[in-house]
Parts: sequence; structure tokens; C-alpha cells
Amino acid sequence: MRKRDYKRFIHITPDGKRTVVSFILLVLFLVVMYIVQPEIMKFSRIATITNGQLCLLLAGIGQTFVLLAGGIDLSIGGVICLSNSVAALYMPDSIPGMILMSILIVALGTGIGFFNGYIITRFNVQPFVVTFTVNYVLLGISLLILPIDGGNPPSRYVSALLHNFGQVSVSMIIVVLIVICWILIRRTRFVRNVYVVGCNEKAGFLNGIRVSQVKMLTFAISGGLAALAGLWRTAQLASGSPDAGDAMTMPSITISVIGGTSMAGGMGGAIGTIAGAYILRLIQDLLTFMGAKSFWSTVFQGVFLVVTVGVCSVIDMRKGGKKNG
Repeated sequence: MRKRDYKRFIHITPDGKRTVVSFILLVLFLVVMYIVQPEIMKFSRIATITNGQLCLLLAGIGQTFVLLAGGIDLSIGGVICLSNSVAALYMPDSIPGMILMSILIVALGTGIGFFNGYIITRFNVQPFVVTFTVNYVLLGISLLILPIDGGNPPSRYVSALLHNFGQVSVSMIIVVLIVICWILIRRTRFVRNVYVVGCNEKAGFLNGIRVSQVKMLTFAISGGLAALAGLWRTAQLASGSPDAGDAMTMPSITISVIGGTSMAGGMGGAIGTIAGAYILRLIQDLLTFMGAKSFWSTVFQGVFLVVTVGVCSVIDMRKGGKKNG
């Protein structure tokens, strides 16, 4: 990429530098993994990784929208658990029934997210408090619906989502569609408003942006995508689990931040989150290959997250210094 083209990329995407950093990290990890495990670059291996990470990736993109607007969503895990439990128990064994049930589950997740956003904006409550509480309510409902792992989703549903077109998996197609959708909506008024609200909520309000509406919509998007993650989890497990998504909330934040999204709001994007999901998986695979115990994976992920946040902070400071200069 020529210097002029690079500057143009930075100009048209405010999260450009952060996204570049995340993809540089992804390439570095791919190189390291290729050295120790050359089969990592096989198409079939990439498809397997994508299948395993798609649930987290969907949840992470929803989290990214909320973070961009200056919030945080800790109810993602609960929505995934509820969606997975309902789909595993009640998914009909007919194509129209599966489509209708999937739509209803996504609508349920979207409604939960909208409820989060409404309570947060209407009563001026911290997102952490509301979403943390809702998460535990959803986990309780999931346990009432499905006390233990079980359920029997239709085999046609499972095979349809885990199907491969040659070496191309459905999950890989979904990732490509996510990239295309982000490129298409990145310049829309709504997404620009999300960035503005995340950067300076007061300035956004003074410029006529309906701040409360923007925030509610980001939480609704997060809930809908978490429900989609739960549907994918159902096919991936071919069963239901009341705690299937309980461990997804913090990783959804992690991949967003690793992908360049600022927890302070206003910077980042879905493309970086996709890179963050693959980076997290490569870290886990590398540590497993090295024979490290499971707790070291958590430690290394935490250290890596802190380093990534530090690098992005330096980028932001230098950018701010140049503007002030």
C-alpha cells in the first residue's frame, strides 16, 4: 500500500490506525502459528477456526456497537444462554418453522437489548448495573427452561448451519457478509451518530442527535446479534446448555478492544473485532501447542489485552497531539 493510499485509508475510517494495528497483530500471530503448525493456513483449518469463533464474533460485534456509543453490555452471555436453551428445546423440524423460530428468537434478543437501552437512558442508570442485573435474570430463566444440558435441535437445522460448500463453510460466508454489511453501513448517518455520541455525548445532543435513541438502538443491535450467536451455538453444540454463553461476555469485550475499539467510546469498528476474534483463537491455539496449562491462557490474554490498550492509547495521544499542534 502506497503512503498516499494509506493516508486515504486513515482519513476515510477514523478507526483506521487501530484497525491496522489489529491486523498487523493478526498477521504476526499467523506467521508464528505457521512456523509451529504449517497446517494452520489450510482452508479446512481456517473453516474449523471460523466455525469455533463465529458465536463469539457475533457477540463481539454487538458489543462493539455498544462500546462505540460509550456503553457496555454485560447481558450478552445471558441472551446467548436463553436463545440456545429455547432453540434447543422448541426449534420445529420444518423449514418454515425453523425460519420463524429463528426470527422470534432474534426478536426476543433485540427486545431484551432495547429494554436495557430504555432503562439506561430513561432512568439514567449506569449500563454496567442494568446489563449485569439483566444477565443474571436471563441466566435464571435459562435454567428454568433447561435445568441441565439437553434438548434436541432438528438435524436439518444443525447440518444447514455447519454445511460446507466445498471447502467454504457457512460460517466463512457469514463473516464475509458481516464485512460487506459493515462497509455498507459504515458511512450511514446512524453509524456516524454512534461515533459522535461515543466521542462527545453532549456535543452530539447540541447538534441535534437523539442520543437516547442512538444508545437504545446500539443495545438492541447487541441483543439481536447475541441471539444470533445463541442460534449458532445451538447448531455448534447440537444441543442446548443453560450456561452455554455465560463465558462469552468478557471475551466479547476482549476481542472488541483487541480489534481497536475504545472502551471510552467513539473509536473502533467491526472489522477490527473480526481480527480480534481470530487473534484470541490463535493465542489459545499457540499456548495449547506449547503445552501451557489452561490458566496461562487467561493470564496471557489479560496481558495481551493490556498491551493492546496501551498501544491504542499511544496512537490516540499522538493523533491528538498532532491535531493540537
